[in-house]
Amino acid sequence: MVAFCWVLSTGCCLAVIFGAFGMMQKGYVYDVVESALYAGLHRTVWAIGLAWVIFACCHGHGGPVNTLLSWKAMAPLSRLTYAAYLSHFAVLTYNTGVTRTVGFLSPYYVVS
Repeated sequence: MVAFCWVLSTGCCLAVIFGAFGMMQKGYVYDVVESALYAGLHRTVWAIGLAWVIFACCHGHGGPVNTLLSWKAMAPLSRLTYAAYLSHFAVLTYNTGVTRTVGFLSPYYVVS
């Protein structure tokens, strides 16, 4: 049962990561049902996949994943990413407040 849940969790997370790949290709014909399903379910499916990882690690079924996530060298990285998560909303709010013109999306704007 544990192995099945790990496979299901991995499948859920990979489906979310690579699920929109086909939609980004040149020549893609827009499909309303496919887009609606992905937009409506990708956050929930990602949460289900990560929920199993958290549950398994807390109850001793994490194996190498738990070892990696519990590694002492991961502590500074985890603190840094959490600090970025807490402060990114202020940066977004500032950038929105400073903008005085209509913005147009372009590859240059998205990268910069």
